[in-house]
Amino acid sequence: MVEEIEAKVDEVWTPSEFVRNAFLGAGTSPQRIRTLPNAVDSGTFRPDGPATRPPNSRDFVFLFVGGPIRRKGIDLLLEAYGDAFTPEEDVTLVVKDLGSRTFYNNITRLTDVYQFSMRSSAPTP
Repeated sequence: MVEEIEAKVDEVWTPSEFVRNAFLGAGTSPQRIRTLPNAVDSGTFRPDGPATRPPNSRDFVFLFVGGPIRRKGIDLLLEAYGDAFTPEEDVTLVVKDLGSRTFYNNITRLTDVYQFSMRSSAPTP
């Protein structure tokens, strides 16, 4: 893979130093790797901006945004949330699914999320 990068790629852009170090550790030339951290539009997302809440959510809302796949830890999140809270507690878990119908189509754990939400012993999903 390093040979292909060196031969065919001008730059590798990565959002983290961890991934940058992985490329360096594999032998990629440092001058090819650029770290571009993920950014937030602070004009849109700011503490004094308008707040929105999901319908029927409880007081404290946890938010997961990403592909509901094992690599992203959705199974661990559901387990931890179920262990930590009861249906009576004032919490809600919101899962914003990304990619279940496209690039994660064959490995999505969205069914696990639905099954978890249907359990009578589960906290509010």
